[in-house]
Amino acid sequence: MASNRFLSLYFAMLKARKSKYPVTTIWICISTILAVTYTVVGLPENCGFLYIPEEMLWLSEDGECSQFQYDILFYTVLACSMFSNTLNITTAGKLVFDKVAGMSASDSQLRRRMYIRKFSQCVLQDCLHAFDMINCTFIYKMDLSSIWLQFMCFSGSFVGIHMLDGLVMFFFHADVQPKWLRKTFVRNSIISVTPAT
Repeated sequence: MASNRFLSLYFAMLKARKSKYPVTTIWICISTILAVTYTVVGLPENCGFLYIPEEMLWLSEDGECSQFQYDILFYTVLACSMFSNTLNITTAGKLVFDKVAGMSASDSQLRRRMYIRKFSQCVLQDCLHAFDMINCTFIYKMDLSSIWLQFMCFSGSFVGIHMLDGLVMFFFHADVQPKWLRKTFVRNSIISVTPAT
């Protein structure tokens, strides 16, 4: 999503042309290939993760393959988060600080607020999963004898991050909110643009 917004803003003519391979389709294919690759890599013996219900923990099998796979997954999530946030910051900077000819000051302020909300949503969602990976990689090692800390860093973090991801979507998308809540968040978002003289 971040790359799609970035390309449509900075390379509008590229997006306007009818392309045989649309950018959105290419990024969806890349994401699908990455997801399938990580799934297939975990199929060989001693290369996966086991869930232990007594302790409610996910543990890697005793093998170099599973540790290697986890390291690659960790650095991929961090790299994707940094790449996406860099594109989000670049896009937000252009949208917030560029002046639009013919737009009134109040409309310009409304536009800024709208883009800051969208930017905040993107950054929050990108950082949540990176935070989960940091919990599962580093934080749990602070006290290896504490089952409670391990539970919170593995299972609690996993469930909590996905719950927060849903709450972020719920908060930033008025069309899924109940009517009583929608009235407090939604303002008149009609922006009128007049030709510059």
